[in-house]
Amino acid sequence: MDKKKLESFKKRLETRQQELRRTVTRTQQDGRSADEDTARLVFARSADSPGDMNALMRSACELLDGRGGGKPDMAQGGGRNVEKLGMAIDAAGEAYSKQA
Repeated sequence: MDKKKLESFKKRLETRQQELRRTVTRTQQDGRSADEDTARLVFARSADSPGDMNALMRSACELLDGRGGGKPDMAQGGGRNVEKLGMAIDAAGEAYSKQA
């Protein structure tokens, strides 16, 4: 991936992270996730993008006291520690930046 495409991808990722943080903040303020007691995540990337979504998901789910996994291009999971959902998303975003 050339430098210009990588920079564009990183900018889109940062925008998406901000959107997710706003959603997480609203969720945390309400004190619930989609099903009120479980945080759920899905990480995905296009085939030509770098990064291992499975590794990111496993790390994020550890913070949520849960489990998850998948393939390098898509993974899903969750856990019971809804309060740490924002932290898990932030940590995954930072880890992804280091992978890319």
